[in-house]
Amino acid sequence: MKKIKIIFLLVIILSITFACKRKKDPTPETNTQKLVGKNWKMVAMTVSPSIGGNTDLFTPAPNCEKDNFLNFSANGKFVANEGASKCQPNNPQTETLDWSWTDNETKIVMDGESSDVLQNDGNVLRLRTPTEIEGGNYIVIVTFNKM
Repeated sequence: MKKIKIIFLLVIILSITFACKRKKDPTPETNTQKLVGKNWKMVAMTVSPSIGGNTDLFTPAPNCEKDNFLNFSANGKFVANEGASKCQPNNPQTETLDWSWTDNETKIVMDGESSDVLQNDGNVLRLRTPTEIEGGNYIVIVTFNKM
């Protein structure tokens, strides 16, 4: 009888041990995995310092620009798509350009222009780009949402 109790107790302990095994955390996505294979639509663009008292560059943009989107591929190319409405009807619907990471994936270079990556979580892509506008130095922050 004592042997049966010990065997029964061992079976219970082993069952609990294997049942409570921790599941491995999934491997976190790389910045490239968070970026590629998705359509990214611009939802905000701000400038600092303000230009003529305005920091919002997105709201006054024409609707034919607001429906444009980007799609990045792992091969270092991205497609800029004009969206449903084109500002210039004779322009091509899409254009394929180059992109790459620099500085340990803290910067992205798109068509030769480098931007700091402020956020890239697979749903929101936020970029900071120093630029010159009409002889002045400005910081433009562009936010894209996954479509």
